[in-house]
Amino acid sequence: MPSERRTARRARSGCSLLEVAVEWATPERNLALELLEKLLNDEIKRRSRSNVVQARSFAEMLDQSIRLYHNRTVAVAEVIARLIELAKEMRDATVRGEELGLAEEELAFYDALAVNESAVTVLGDETLRTIARELVETVRRNVTIDWSSRHVVTGACTCYL
Repeated sequence: MPSERRTARRARSGCSLLEVAVEWATPERNLALELLEKLLNDEIKRRSRSNVVQARSFAEMLDQSIRLYHNRTVAVAEVIARLIELAKEMRDATVRGEELGLAEEELAFYDALAVNESAVTVLGDETLRTIARELVETVRRNVTIDWSSRHVVTGACTCYL
């Protein structure tokens, strides 16, 4: 049971749940893989509520890695390494919003605008950030909770955008 105590200590010391799960399940690599897949799927679902573009991108990366494993193209250890890299990319994506000076909602609009590469090259990052901020502010100002007139609300928001 010393490894369980060490794992518990690491969990309390601030190690990520992902690292603890991998260490705990290393002897059973398939279990580690399933646990990582579940944790990443849960994080992707959480992100999809606020940033659909980012969630879709991460979901595609996760599906590709799992598909490689199921096709027996790569070994379990390599898939686990890929999933850990994906988790790190998710963490970096959160930090990216802070580095750009954008709130979570603003980052979602920014990502939606930045999907179009020509928009990034023509407008530039600063202009896209400004557009994202203005979009969030406009939506916040003009959203009503009256879902019975949903088409009216959608039309009004479209006019402002």
